[in-house]
Amino acid sequence: FGQKLLFARTMARTPGRGGALLLFTTLFSARCPTGASRYLAESGPVQWVPGGSAPHQQLETGEARVLIIGDVHGCYEELEDLLQRCDYDKGKGDVVILIGDLVNKGPRSADVLKLAVSEGFHAVLGNHDVMFIHQWDEYKMSGNIPPADMHGSYEWFKHLSDEHVAWLRGRPLTLELMDHSNAIAVHAGMVPGVPLTEQRKEDLYEIRDLKEVSGKWQVVQASKGEPWAKVWSDLGVWGCSALAPFVYFGHDAPRGL
Repeated sequence: FGQKLLFARTMARTPGRGGALLLFTTLFSARCPTGASRYLAESGPVQWVPGGSAPHQQLETGEARVLIIGDVHGCYEELEDLLQRCDYDKGKGDVVILIGDLVNKGPRSADVLKLAVSEGFHAVLGNHDVMFIHQWDEYKMSGNIPPADMHGSYEWFKHLSDEHVAWLRGRPLTLELMDHSNAIAVHAGMVPGVPLTEQRKEDLYEIRDLKEVSGKWQVVQASKGEPWAKVWSDLGVWGCSALAPFVYFGHDAPRGL
């Protein structure tokens, strides 16, 4: 996690009021034209996870600097190191958006959630976050911590409070960045040509590959089609100009994201 984030450097620029964008493998740092961030709009509560919030939300960041960080996976120390190297300063109004998969795999998932809550970070949900919410609900009902699996031990459940889980449960699947030409932050990606509200929720946190079937793009198993982002870009208008000119995402570890 740390090496990928700290050694990949490219530069890009978003249209509109946004300024220079510093891209790492899973970090995007944008300076836009300082003020507190705020949510602009939400649809009604949607029970796609127990007690979940609206899946699509809009975020206004004003002139604040925005740091978009993906797939922390419980790597608390690496996250702190990354924030330090970016000169993150909450007091100056910096806004942090975590693009899903805050938990699992790494050694300090509980600390990552606690930091996100205490610092007032924004976030979208990833597939590991969704899995965790369901596991947490089962744990609260049975009192039994899930057995260790390929993602590691779940003993960290003992170090969380209901407040931290409620915060994660309330995160959306997408954030539309109103001061960055309506760019969208999402964990995995989107299907080109499908309106945002009609995107399948599981695709937003699981999609990797697409295949064209009868003139429409369908989600297929990883490595069974083309990367969704390549399809989106090759269409010439970033997939669907009515959706967003830019999509910031992570998730696809096999491809280095």
